Amino acid sequence: MLTPELIAELRSIGRQRRYKRGQRVVREGERLGSVVVLLDGLVKVVASSFDGDEHILALRGPGEVIGDLSVICDSTASATVEVLEDVEATVVPAGAYLEFLRSHPEFMLGQLRRVIEVLRQSDSKRLELATLDLTARVARGLLESNAGGWSWSTAKAWNP
Repeated sequence: MLTPELIAELRSIGRQRRYKRGQRVVREGERLGSVVVLLDGLVKVVASSFDGDEHILALRGPGEVIGDLSVICDSTASATVEVLEDVEATVVPAGAYLEFLRSHPEFMLGQLRRVIEVLRQSDSKRLELATLDLTARVARGLLESNAGGWSWSTAKAWNP
């Protein structure tokens, strides 16, 4: 979502930072005073379930922003972000990031679109869990990944 020009601007208002594999960039429940712009490397976003298990929510890489929703909403982090491959990043203070958003409405609109897409995926997953049995969920997962040349009619007709 970030163009090279926007990344350069964010780098100019932030400080450069490196994170090593296994290091936690953000901890679930902490209040963030900045956002992290990933320039190189890979992180995983994980959340804890009620029973204490960690579940991977997403993988994030270069050009993506970590902690932006917590900063925008002035709330705590909803997930932990852990480095999978060494990361080079720019850490931008919350106030500077909010001013950056105000001065770049096209980027803010892109962020809004991303949030809406994630919300739609979440709603779809909740509906799936509430209404489909295990067989139908597996069939839908195969269909979404287009594994094995499945089609929706094949999935509906499948009855183990």
